[in-house]
Amino acid sequence: MSQRLLGFLPRGSWVLAVLLGAAVAVAQDGGEIDRRVTSPDERRPLGELAPIDSQTSEIERLFVPEDVELHGLPTFRSPLAPEDQDEPTFWEQIELRLEARARVALGHDSNVFRSQRRRRGDGFVHAQGEVELLAEFPSGSELFVELSAETRDYFEQGDADEQFGSLFVESFQPLTDWLDAGGQVTIEYSRLNLLNDNGDLLPRGRFGSFDAEPRGYLIWRPLAELAVESGASFRYKDYEENSGVDSLDYTEFRVDSSVSYKLSREPRSRVKLKYRFRHRDYRELRARGRDGTLQPNSPRLDLYRHQLSLTFYQELGFGEQQLRLIATLGSAYNYDVFKNDRSYREGSVALRAQWWPVPERTQVSFGLRGVARDFLVRQATESGGGLRHRLLSVSLGVWQQLGKLPVAVFANGRATVWRSGDVGEDYDRFLAEAGVEVFF
Repeated sequence: MSQRLLGFLPRGSWVLAVLLGAAVAVAQDGGEIDRRVTSPDERRPLGELAPIDSQTSEIERLFVPEDVELHGLPTFRSPLAPEDQDEPTFWEQIELRLEARARVALGHDSNVFRSQRRRRGDGFVHAQGEVELLAEFPSGSELFVELSAETRDYFEQGDADEQFGSLFVESFQPLTDWLDAGGQVTIEYSRLNLLNDNGDLLPRGRFGSFDAEPRGYLIWRPLAELAVESGASFRYKDYEENSGVDSLDYTEFRVDSSVSYKLSREPRSRVKLKYRFRHRDYRELRARGRDGTLQPNSPRLDLYRHQLSLTFYQELGFGEQQLRLIATLGSAYNYDVFKNDRSYREGSVALRAQWWPVPERTQVSFGLRGVARDFLVRQATESGGGLRHRLLSVSLGVWQQLGKLPVAVFANGRATVWRSGDVGEDYDRFLAEAGVEVFF
């Protein structure tokens, strides 16, 4: 890893990157993120579909799928457990499940700055790594820790390099047979190219940022097949300052509620309806008028967002082959309190498919994401009329374990088409990579 790249990371982060061989991403800011909110009883049994999703990294994902399945974690005995006991002690009853992986790949990006004109393509080195630890206690409570990081280092266009690192901690506690409680803390550092494709019309440029978000939740289970979850969180986002650009720092309050119903336990199938609300208050960035210009009386930007999503999850088996499907329909309403400059309605559809022709050895994955966003009052600079955003992203990946070794080779490809009514904002991007993964 280059000294230039290490200089972008906060003190201590490069140590993690070296130890892991680099890192795994979570997601670009701007999309709505479901951070491990799946109930622990939905976690996959050990040994089932253990390899990670072979889709390309989340740094490319402008919008994040609703459901993220936790994969099987190998179990090992607590090192604190005494050997000579007739009755198992508390330490002996604790199950620790550990999973770790690292990836290194070479690839090519056809449009590193996501530009409409004077596009620049470049090759890159992409490294990812993550460590997950799950501790299950005799009472049924759980502690989950995930440490991840990622870096993409271009050969010539160093200004396009991107880094991401995160720490996620979750504590889960059953209160009764029908009520569970939990708490989560997410800490992230990122240095990404912040673009206008997240719906908040923020400026292009390189922005490092620090992000912290605690969340608490309750899960009510009136029936074995039904789970109702409600949560609340507070998010603090601190961006590095850039000359000539107002600070993008903000605080955000979020509440969410979801209903999940198990249609079938074998094969696994469920449907989930989720509502999320956020109130984002920028500390310095000022709101703009209906024509997109600053006005003398413009206050700080204040945004409300309502989001509804319906997700269907299905697993199927054909002999020894396995198939997993995740389909999501979503809608959102973003409300700019001042003059509706950033107010928009949005519809989205997403499909993810994973096919295992050889269980746990060979995976073929496919992803599709489409977004249509229409602004209420903002006018397009090129064609007139209301501003519209359109996104289409298609991905394909293959993953193959080498014999019985904890080593696999993989290849991913992604094509993204972004269309906007603003001049110079359209772009096409094709990204492909291939590499080696080590896991245990």
